Amino acid sequence: MGRPREHGEPTRERLLLAAAALSAREGWDAVSVRRVAREAETTTRAVYALFGSKRGLEEALHEEMFARLLELMRAIPKTDDPRADLLELRHAYRNWATERPDRYAALMRFVGPRAGSRSPEGLAAARAATAELREAFARCAEAGLIDAADLEALAIQWRAIGHGLAEFENAGVITDGDETWRTVLTAVIEGHAAARPPAAA
Repeated sequence: MGRPREHGEPTRERLLLAAAALSAREGWDAVSVRRVAREAETTTRAVYALFGSKRGLEEALHEEMFARLLELMRAIPKTDDPRADLLELRHAYRNWATERPDRYAALMRFVGPRAGSRSPEGLAAARAATAELREAFARCAEAGLIDAADLEALAIQWRAIGHGLAEFENAGVITDGDETWRTVLTAVIEGHAAARPPAAA
């Protein structure tokens, strides 16, 4: 029999959460192997054994974040009502953002031209999650519910507004649970509704 693993999944999870929390509070530059180990109540040896380096820790956090988002999005069932299905996707993003606020607060580390180290697996998961969202928009467009010319603009707006809603809920500004999310994102969809022909005289 092989030797049992000295550092298992619970230690790995604590280290990822500690790295995310440090990044959220002080920025990624404040994250070090030693500080993460101390926050997670383990040793630097555990960090190196599980991730290899600070960069490996960062890439693992990126992968874990977006793999979880994709998992939540794919768990939303598809029905014959594309508009309702699109609205249901808000639950995936909201749960992703609010189930672990410290992890979500590290999101901007991985977005935009100044993003930090990202893993190939994390990038693949992020692209797949975006594809799920775009497919939901496309189904609405095919059903004549939204303007097909607006799909890319709608995708950007949806993600930006979802991020703002998540930040406000995690900060305690939004306190009515899902109600604000539903109201705001419904308004976004209605704002991109396909033009209807005038009624016959």
